Amino acid sequence: MLKLKLYYCKLDFQLISCILKLNSDAAGR
Repeated sequence: MLKLKLYYCKLDFQLISCILKLNSDAAGR
């Protein structure tokens, strides 16, 4: 159960960093 939570946490982190990158790219234009 904990492993599954950590897995989703990692996915969330990747998603957040991806969104932040997109936001910074949009702001840079």
